Amino acid sequence: MLLVKTKLKEVKGKGIGLIANQKISKGQIVYTRNSIIDIWIKKKDIPKEAEDFFKMYSVDKGGDSVLINIDNYRFLNHSDTPNISWDWENSVAITDIDIWEEITIDYNEIDINGVDF
Repeated sequence: MLLVKTKLKEVKGKGIGLIANQKISKGQIVYTRNSIIDIWIKKKDIPKEAEDFFKMYSVDKGGDSVLINIDNYRFLNHSDTPNISWDWENSVAITDIDIWEEITIDYNEIDINGVDF
């Protein structure tokens, strides 16, 4: 669940991105996992028609389930120089993030598919 104010905005070359709508300080928790907002779905239960959606918006640790959240956190884009890091419970700002700056994460650190989805 997002703990900071954000908005969605078109980001050139990336599609929709998650944008800080407040100043975020290095070390500040940006997101914390919540069982109502963040849901584990068994891969075998994903309808074929929804596979592309889950491939785009879920996180795959390599087990039999994927994690999907239903807030705007799913709009995080990849960066080789991200400004947040995630330890499966919390995302923490690893740099100061200015208002209107895109919030990014390194997909290679959180998903077995990395940036190659």
